[in-house]
Amino acid sequence: MQQRRTFLRPRSLQWAQWLGEVSFAFYLVQWPVLIYGHRLIGEQRQFAAPGAVGVMALLLAISMLLTWMLQVLVERLVMKRWSVSRARRPGTAAAPSENSPGNRPAQP
Repeated sequence: MQQRRTFLRPRSLQWAQWLGEVSFAFYLVQWPVLIYGHRLIGEQRQFAAPGAVGVMALLLAISMLLTWMLQVLVERLVMKRWSVSRARRPGTAAAPSENSPGNRPAQP
């Protein structure tokens, strides 16, 4: 089923959907990048505002690259290998069976 485009779902918001898909990977990656990036640059080094913004942009770009790699090389492969379609999951029948606890006749 194809979803129609409305003013609430414009094509321009696809980046937000992608960001939602990679948010956990970004959560895992961003802190180590900031910590080790700070150590590599030098813990005592100080930058003027434009330099600091540049360093933060570089660290953000590295974080996003590592996030994408984690998403593509780990999460997607794991999901393909071990995930089960909702239609094939055991115990997700649409209607209760004859022997389900709610449909059994009362016992004397």
